[in-house]
Amino acid sequence: PVIDRHIIPHFGKGEPRAITRNAIEHWHGEIAQRTPLEANRALATLSAFLSWLEHDRKIDRNPAKGVRRRPENQRHIFLDANEIEAAHAALDADGTRNAALSLRLA
Repeated sequence: PVIDRHIIPHFGKGEPRAITRNAIEHWHGEIAQRTPLEANRALATLSAFLSWLEHDRKIDRNPAKGVRRRPENQRHIFLDANEIEAAHAALDADGTRNAALSLRLA
């Protein structure tokens, strides 16, 4: 979805060699105004693709390297009673005692 929603509409018709760091920063900033988390995921996806092209010598360097990610709000997830019970059952079934004790302590 990130590829179809953000990368292809903006960069899909051009040559990869024509993608500049400034273009990536502008594109990333526009997405981040709406949703920083999705902007960071789109940037990571584009950077991975450009790294692959760099590795295959299709481009000289990855222009997305070094583009700063936007700050993301920390997400806290709390398990309900059923999820805690399921986690304990899974830990009991696994047999990895140290991991089970560590997770239970947390």
